[in-house]
Amino acid sequence: MNDCCKNKGVPEFKKKELCPRCNEAQNITSYQTVLHHLAQPYSHALSEDNGYYFCKNNQCDVVYFDTKGTLFELGDVRGKIGEKDHSPKRQICYCFDVTFDQVEAEIEEHGFSSIKEFVKSQTKLKNCACEIRNPTGKCCLINFPKG
Repeated sequence: MNDCCKNKGVPEFKKKELCPRCNEAQNITSYQTVLHHLAQPYSHALSEDNGYYFCKNNQCDVVYFDTKGTLFELGDVRGKIGEKDHSPKRQICYCFDVTFDQVEAEIEEHGFSSIKEFVKSQTKLKNCACEIRNPTGKCCLINFPKG
């Protein structure tokens, strides 16, 4: 995994915390990631001193929460969150604008996905910006269909 897929600049907080809404363990994400995904005025109220976590539970409407008890829900972010979407057209790669159904169609037709291979190669070349573009702050390749 290259540097784009690591959380840079994350202060020393627990790697996982329970989402206050769904009570599932969630991973820490960076202040910078949250800053770029929250709509204003929410983004203006953030503090680098708080730990932020992304809730990946697609049944929970919380997107981010912090160590101070603040919750940010789907209506508080700038765009759709692919990890919270059940649609085949959900975004899976934010750096290169890839949807789940695009990759799935290629796999069904050809047995592999040239889109997935392109994203892999660009990731290896460090031409991605997952830590900012992806709402999780992590590499998107885990969200691709198998094939």
